[in-house]
Amino acid sequence: MKVVVKVGSNLLVGSSGLRKSYIAELCREVARLKSQGHEISIITSGARAAGFTYLGKGKRTQDLHIKQALCAVGQVQLMKVYENAFDFYGIKIAQILLTRDTFSNRKRYLNLRNTLIGLSEFDVVPIVNENDTVATEEITLGDNDTLAAMFSIAWDADFLVLFTTVDGVIDENGKLVERFDESVKLKDMGKSSWGTGGIRSKIESALMASRCGVKATICSGNDVSNLTRFVKGEPVGTVFEPQGRLKAKKPGSPFFQNLRGRYT
Repeated sequence: MKVVVKVGSNLLVGSSGLRKSYIAELCREVARLKSQGHEISIITSGARAAGFTYLGKGKRTQDLHIKQALCAVGQVQLMKVYENAFDFYGIKIAQILLTRDTFSNRKRYLNLRNTLIGLSEFDVVPIVNENDTVATEEITLGDNDTLAAMFSIAWDADFLVLFTTVDGVIDENGKLVERFDESVKLKDMGKSSWGTGGIRSKIESALMASRCGVKATICSGNDVSNLTRFVKGEPVGTVFEPQGRLKAKKPGSPFFQNLRGRYT
């Protein structure tokens, strides 16, 4: 089975910088799934926040050139931690930086799929992030929830796990929605301090993936064992059941831009 797990900044970054112990726990769980024969890709946030804490100066700003610089610095720190954590299990990793047009440009889309085939043959774990150092739209409008959905579709994944800091989608009565229904009325939980998406972005991304046959969940990443439990079929967080099973779309098609719903 192919499994995509997305981890956001507020799980990966604390007040003193990258939460290395958390990343180590995540990598241990990924190693456990790989030992069972699964293929795993990680969609990771945290580059900008990691750059901010690594430099140890300045302040949060909306200036685009500062954001890009922080991402450039932080991406190095982020990959160092992942590499060191996976080394303990003898697992090799690869960095993949993407932009939205990767999924609509025929040549780039084919290059991505070919790269993933090669990494699979080498038994390497892809660590995926948006290329925020050059892609202005991804910093101002994009989020890694959307990237995770697009990637899971392009990779023909079986499962998509969107880790967050809450247990899942909460309805207006404060109860966990175990099986998502688009008619449900939601509690507004806003956005997190470092993240760009929020719960509605996660819902839209999970819907996008499920419409293409990927079973998805929005669940708490505070307990990384939720990853294995979900793959085993246990009810974890808010589950989005797959609707049919579609193959990855023709490269260069407008498919990814057209997959939208009422949570956009």
